[in-house]
Amino acid sequence: MKATPKRQRRDPRDIVASIEIGARVRRVRQVDMDRSRVRVDGGAFSLPTSDVTAIGLAPDVEWTQDICERVLRAMEIDRAMRRAIASIQRAPCSRRRLIERLRGKGVEPPIAEQVADALEQRGVLDDDALAASAARAIVSRRPAGRRLIEAKLRQQGIDAEGAKAAAAGALEGRDPLEDAIALASRRARTFGAGVDDQARRRRLFGVLARRGFDADVCRTAVERVCREDLT
Repeated sequence: MKATPKRQRRDPRDIVASIEIGARVRRVRQVDMDRSRVRVDGGAFSLPTSDVTAIGLAPDVEWTQDICERVLRAMEIDRAMRRAIASIQRAPCSRRRLIERLRGKGVEPPIAEQVADALEQRGVLDDDALAASAARAIVSRRPAGRRLIEAKLRQQGIDAEGAKAAAAGALEGRDPLEDAIALASRRARTFGAGVDDQARRRRLFGVLARRGFDADVCRTAVERVCREDLT
Protein backbone atom coordinates (compact mmCIF):
# COMPACT_ATOMS: atom_id res chain seq x y z
CA MET A 1 0.00 0.00 0.00
CA LYS A 2 1.45 3.32 -1.03
CA ALA A 3 1.97 5.91 1.67
CA THR A 4 -0.24 8.97 1.33
CA PRO A 5 1.98 11.94 0.48
CA LYS A 6 2.00 14.66 3.12
CA ARG A 7 0.04 17.71 2.21
CA GLN A 8 2.28 20.74 1.93
CA ARG A 9 1.35 23.55 4.27
CA ARG A 10 0.72 26.85 2.56
CA ASP A 11 2.81 29.81 3.54
CA PRO A 12 0.55 32.05 5.70
CA ARG A 13 1.77 35.06 3.72
CA ASP A 14 0.43 33.49 0.53
CA ILE A 15 -2.91 32.94 2.25
CA VAL A 16 -3.09 36.58 3.30
CA ALA A 17 -2.04 37.82 -0.15
CA SER A 18 -4.80 35.72 -1.76
CA ILE A 19 -7.63 37.19 0.33
CA GLU A 20 -9.81 39.33 -1.92
CA ILE A 21 -10.18 43.01 -1.19
CA GLY A 22 -13.66 43.63 0.16
CA ALA A 23 -13.81 40.37 2.13
CA ARG A 24 -14.94 40.50 5.74
CA VAL A 25 -13.21 39.49 8.93
CA ARG A 26 -15.38 36.75 10.41
CA ARG A 27 -13.69 35.88 13.66
CA VAL A 28 -10.81 36.90 15.93
CA ARG A 29 -9.87 34.39 18.61
CA GLN A 30 -7.04 34.56 21.10
CA VAL A 31 -5.19 31.23 21.00
CA ASP A 32 -2.64 31.81 23.75
CA MET A 33 -1.32 34.58 25.99
CA ASP A 34 -0.03 36.76 23.17
CA ARG A 35 -1.30 35.41 19.84
CA SER A 36 -4.66 35.58 18.09
CA ARG A 37 -6.08 33.76 15.10
CA VAL A 38 -7.98 35.77 12.52
CA ARG A 39 -10.46 34.21 10.11
CA VAL A 40 -11.39 36.18 7.00
CA ASP A 41 -13.49 35.19 4.01
CA GLY A 42 -10.93 33.25 2.01
CA GLY A 43 -8.41 32.27 4.68
CA ALA A 44 -7.10 32.40 8.22
CA PHE A 45 -3.82 33.38 9.86
CA SER A 46 -2.34 34.14 13.28
CA LEU A 47 -0.46 37.16 14.58
CA PRO A 48 0.63 38.58 17.91
CA THR A 49 -2.45 39.98 19.61
CA SER A 50 -0.82 43.39 19.85
CA ASP A 51 -0.55 43.51 16.04
CA VAL A 52 -4.14 42.37 15.59
CA THR A 53 -5.27 45.20 17.85
CA ALA A 54 -2.99 47.81 16.24
CA ILE A 55 -4.17 46.93 12.72
CA GLY A 56 -7.81 47.06 13.85
CA LEU A 57 -8.80 43.51 12.94
CA ALA A 58 -12.21 42.66 14.40
CA PRO A 59 -15.37 40.84 13.29
CA ASP A 60 -17.10 42.41 10.26
CA VAL A 61 -14.16 44.72 9.45
CA GLU A 62 -13.68 45.03 5.70
CA TRP A 63 -10.45 43.65 4.25
CA THR A 64 -8.69 46.51 2.45
CA GLN A 65 -5.41 46.85 0.59
CA ASP A 66 -3.98 48.84 3.49
CA ILE A 67 -4.96 46.14 5.99
CA CYS A 68 -3.49 43.46 3.73
CA GLU A 69 -0.14 45.29 3.50
CA ARG A 70 -0.03 45.91 7.27
CA VAL A 71 -0.78 42.27 8.01
CA LEU A 72 1.94 41.10 5.62
CA ARG A 73 4.49 43.43 7.23
CA ALA A 74 3.44 42.30 10.71
CA MET A 75 3.95 38.70 9.57
CA GLU A 76 7.46 39.49 8.34
CA ILE A 77 8.35 41.10 11.67
CA ASP A 78 6.76 38.24 13.61
CA ARG A 79 8.69 35.64 11.63
CA ALA A 80 11.94 37.56 12.08
CA MET A 81 11.28 37.92 15.80
CA ARG A 82 10.75 34.19 16.26
CA ARG A 83 13.92 33.45 14.30
CA ALA A 84 15.84 35.95 16.40
CA ILE A 85 14.67 34.48 19.71
CA ALA A 86 15.47 30.95 18.56
CA SER A 87 18.92 32.09 17.46
CA ILE A 88 19.67 33.76 20.79
CA GLN A 89 18.46 30.70 22.69
CA ARG A 90 20.88 28.52 20.72
CA ALA A 91 23.82 30.88 21.21
CA PRO A 92 23.74 34.33 22.85
CA CYS A 93 25.06 36.99 20.51
CA SER A 94 25.57 40.71 20.11
CA ARG A 95 23.15 43.05 18.36
CA ARG A 96 25.39 43.22 15.30
CA ARG A 97 25.72 39.45 15.06
CA LEU A 98 21.95 38.97 15.44
CA ILE A 99 21.24 41.40 12.61
CA GLU A 100 23.81 39.60 10.45
CA ARG A 101 22.13 36.25 11.19
CA LEU A 102 18.69 37.61 10.30
CA ARG A 103 19.91 39.20 7.09
CA GLY A 104 21.55 35.88 6.21
CA LYS A 105 18.08 34.34 6.38
CA GLY A 106 16.67 36.91 4.00
CA VAL A 107 15.22 39.37 6.53
CA GLU A 108 15.21 42.94 5.23
CA PRO A 109 17.63 45.30 7.06
CA PRO A 110 14.91 47.64 8.45
CA ILE A 111 12.99 44.69 9.91
CA ALA A 112 16.17 43.17 11.35
CA GLU A 113 16.95 46.51 13.02
CA GLN A 114 13.39 46.80 14.35
CA VAL A 115 13.53 43.30 15.83
CA ALA A 116 16.90 44.02 17.46
CA ASP A 117 15.50 47.25 18.96
CA ALA A 118 12.52 45.38 20.41
CA LEU A 119 14.68 42.65 21.93
CA GLU A 120 16.99 45.25 23.47
CA GLN A 121 13.99 46.95 25.06
CA ARG A 122 12.89 43.62 26.54
CA GLY A 123 16.38 42.95 27.88
CA VAL A 124 16.72 39.80 25.77
CA LEU A 125 19.54 41.38 23.76
CA ASP A 126 22.16 43.05 25.97
CA ASP A 127 25.58 43.78 24.50
CA ASP A 128 26.99 45.08 27.79
CA ALA A 129 26.04 41.93 29.72
CA LEU A 130 27.28 39.70 26.90
CA ALA A 131 30.61 41.53 26.71
CA ALA A 132 31.13 41.42 30.48
CA SER A 133 30.41 37.69 30.62
CA ALA A 134 32.65 36.91 27.64
CA ALA A 135 35.51 39.01 29.02
CA ARG A 136 35.38 37.23 32.39
CA ALA A 137 35.38 33.87 30.62
CA ILE A 138 38.50 34.78 28.61
CA VAL A 139 40.40 35.79 31.73
CA SER A 140 39.24 32.78 33.76
CA ARG A 141 40.60 30.31 31.21
CA ARG A 142 44.09 31.78 30.98
CA PRO A 143 45.75 35.11 31.88
CA ALA A 144 45.13 37.66 29.15
CA GLY A 145 45.91 41.27 28.47
CA ARG A 146 43.55 44.07 27.59
CA ARG A 147 44.30 44.01 23.87
CA LEU A 148 43.40 40.36 23.44
CA ILE A 149 40.15 40.68 25.38
CA GLU A 150 39.07 43.70 23.38
CA ALA A 151 39.96 42.01 20.08
CA LYS A 152 37.97 38.87 20.92
CA LEU A 153 34.96 40.93 21.94
CA ARG A 154 35.11 42.95 18.74
CA GLN A 155 35.11 39.65 16.82
CA GLN A 156 31.81 38.85 18.56
CA GLY A 157 30.27 42.09 17.31
CA ILE A 158 30.76 44.23 20.42
CA ASP A 159 31.59 47.85 19.60
CA ALA A 160 34.94 49.39 20.59
CA GLU A 161 33.60 51.30 23.58
CA GLY A 162 31.74 48.28 24.97
CA ALA A 163 34.76 46.01 24.46
CA LYS A 164 37.04 48.47 26.26
CA ALA A 165 34.68 48.77 29.23
CA ALA A 166 34.19 44.99 29.51
CA ALA A 167 37.93 44.34 29.33
CA ALA A 168 38.56 46.91 32.07
CA GLY A 169 35.91 45.28 34.26
CA ALA A 170 37.30 41.78 33.76
CA LEU A 171 40.83 42.94 34.63
CA GLU A 172 39.84 45.05 37.62
CA GLY A 173 41.89 44.07 40.67
CA ARG A 174 44.35 42.04 38.60
CA ASP A 175 48.01 42.90 38.13
CA PRO A 176 48.92 42.46 34.44
CA LEU A 177 52.59 41.97 35.26
CA GLU A 178 51.84 39.21 37.75
CA ASP A 179 49.52 37.52 35.25
CA ALA A 180 52.17 37.76 32.52
CA ILE A 181 54.88 36.35 34.82
CA ALA A 182 52.63 33.46 35.83
CA LEU A 183 51.86 32.62 32.20
CA ALA A 184 55.50 32.96 31.11
CA SER A 185 56.70 30.78 34.00
CA ARG A 186 54.30 28.00 33.06
CA ARG A 187 55.30 28.15 29.41
CA ALA A 188 59.05 28.29 30.24
CA ARG A 189 58.76 24.97 32.06
CA THR A 190 57.72 23.31 28.81
CA PHE A 191 60.90 24.29 26.97
CA GLY A 192 63.54 21.63 26.49
CA ALA A 193 67.11 21.97 27.75
CA GLY A 194 68.36 22.65 24.23
CA VAL A 195 66.57 26.02 23.92
CA ASP A 196 69.10 28.82 24.32
CA ASP A 197 68.44 32.01 26.24
CA GLN A 198 67.69 34.20 23.21
CA ALA A 199 65.26 31.69 21.74
CA ARG A 200 63.59 31.32 25.14
CA ARG A 201 63.13 35.07 25.40
CA ARG A 202 61.70 35.36 21.88
CA ARG A 203 59.26 32.54 22.45
CA LEU A 204 58.08 33.85 25.81
CA PHE A 205 57.68 37.37 24.45
CA GLY A 206 55.61 35.97 21.57
CA VAL A 207 53.40 33.98 23.95
CA LEU A 208 52.66 37.05 26.06
CA ALA A 209 52.16 39.34 23.09
CA ARG A 210 49.63 36.93 21.56
CA ARG A 211 47.75 36.92 24.86
CA GLY A 212 47.33 40.67 24.55
CA PHE A 213 49.81 41.99 27.10
CA ASP A 214 51.40 45.37 26.40
CA ALA A 215 54.99 45.36 25.13
CA ASP A 216 56.51 46.79 28.31
CA VAL A 217 54.72 44.16 30.42
CA CYS A 218 55.96 41.43 28.06
CA ARG A 219 59.57 42.62 28.31
CA THR A 220 59.52 42.94 32.10
CA ALA A 221 57.85 39.55 32.59
CA VAL A 222 60.27 37.78 30.23
CA GLU A 223 63.27 39.38 31.92
CA ARG A 224 61.99 38.38 35.35
CA VAL A 225 61.29 34.76 34.38
CA CYS A 226 64.55 34.27 32.51
CA ARG A 227 66.58 35.82 35.32
CA GLU A 228 64.92 33.51 37.85
CA ASP A 229 65.68 30.51 35.64
CA LEU A 230 69.37 31.37 35.79
CA THR A 231 69.48 31.62 39.59
